[in-house]
Amino acid sequence: MPLKVNPATCCLDMVMGPGTGTATVKIAVDDNTGPGTNPVLPTGAGQVTILGAAVAAHNIPIETHSRAANEFNIEVQVGSAVTGAPGNKDAAGIVQFDDTQFSVNGDGYVTLIGGGAAMDSFTTDVAGPVNPDGAGVVDVTGTSVFSDGTTANTLTLNVQATANTILYGAGANTTVSELGPLTNGQLVIGSTGLAPVAGSLTSTGGTVTITPGAGTINLEVTDGTYVDSFTTDVSGPVTPDGSGVVDVTGTSVFSDGSVANTITLNVQATANTFLLGAGAGSTATELGPLTNGQLIIGSTGLSPVLANITSTDGSVTITNGAGSIDLAVAAADVAILTLTGDTGGALSPTAGNINILGGPGVTVTGSGSTLTVNSVVYTDQAVSTSVTSDSGSFATGSVTLTLPASPNDGERVELIATNGILTVQAAGTQVIHIAGDSSSAGGTATGSATGDSLNLIYQASTDDWWSLGSPAGVWVLA
Repeated sequence: MPLKVNPATCCLDMVMGPGTGTATVKIAVDDNTGPGTNPVLPTGAGQVTILGAAVAAHNIPIETHSRAANEFNIEVQVGSAVTGAPGNKDAAGIVQFDDTQFSVNGDGYVTLIGGGAAMDSFTTDVAGPVNPDGAGVVDVTGTSVFSDGTTANTLTLNVQATANTILYGAGANTTVSELGPLTNGQLVIGSTGLAPVAGSLTSTGGTVTITPGAGTINLEVTDGTYVDSFTTDVSGPVTPDGSGVVDVTGTSVFSDGSVANTITLNVQATANTFLLGAGAGSTATELGPLTNGQLIIGSTGLSPVLANITSTDGSVTITNGAGSIDLAVAAADVAILTLTGDTGGALSPTAGNINILGGPGVTVTGSGSTLTVNSVVYTDQAVSTSVTSDSGSFATGSVTLTLPASPNDGERVELIATNGILTVQAAGTQVIHIAGDSSSAGGTATGSATGDSLNLIYQASTDDWWSLGSPAGVWVLA
């Protein structure tokens, strides 16, 4: 059929060929639904209407379909959900995308929101991977784990266990185990290379008292088995610090802990010095070191001092050495080391002393640095009294002088009446002899005037007093 440009519409119209009469146009389509026809015929004006439409999925992606007289549709089916992979191309159709999950650009290119790849499986530590089921679901489960989806777009995994129990690991890719619930005072106690256990504290020997409670354990060292403080001589008591430590220190004292469970306190001082006490509760001080010949010399009521021996008058020569002191009489002095008498040989001092004593008729008197040797020593006698052996008496009145009661053989008594009448009394059973006359035992000899005198010597073997020489005056024996 020839075509001709329609000047009104500027489109090609089909026209009858010359001499051919009325034209008849038929258009065949894929399908028709009455009142649509197949083929589709034009109207009396020669028009066929062609429309485009989207239709429900029916396994024909694109189809020409007449649904009314003189017209037909070019139909594209809407895509449908297909379980599994499509069996053929007829399942295709037009679709739209959820703008919360997909992005479509101006060229129709579809991507996931965010531009990442779709997650289609889970990789796990053991076995796997895990793929979604037909509904796109993956169950997240676990022993001692629960999953929480309460927060939008968030999958939270939480560890869970029986109330009041403790989880402990069993190694990589192995489910943890529970320990507990714990009772009052129980602890989780480790064992090298083994699983921990729930156990309680014990005290071997009962040295620690253990009192468990709800969430508490009270430990107290049993009375009598511990030291919790130290009592000292000054201040105190001393208690341990927060770490249980007590420092043991001291001046001139060092502490030694080399023996187990023992603190040994030792006195110490600078080498070659001596410790000088300062009284209870006071620190001792040091004396020294000493030099050659030095001594510790005391001072009554005061602290001793270090000093050397001296010789004020130089009569002793002092030579100090290492651990020695040599004393010698100075060369200008003569030392008397012994005394020699008429008999008995040389006498040495006893405890530094030599006694010089008088014999019969001799007295030795010492004063200061002087010894005085006398035959007798005379004393004034104004009253009656007893006289001593080897003595002399001036009777200065009319008195009675009694002879010694226990004289030694040869001892003497000298008597002179210097003022008055003198009476001499014998002691005990003694007898007084003057020339050829004798007194009675225990008798008397009485003078007659001032100036009378007697010189008597005692004889122990006879208990007699004998007049030496001629007495002065007239004596009456009774």
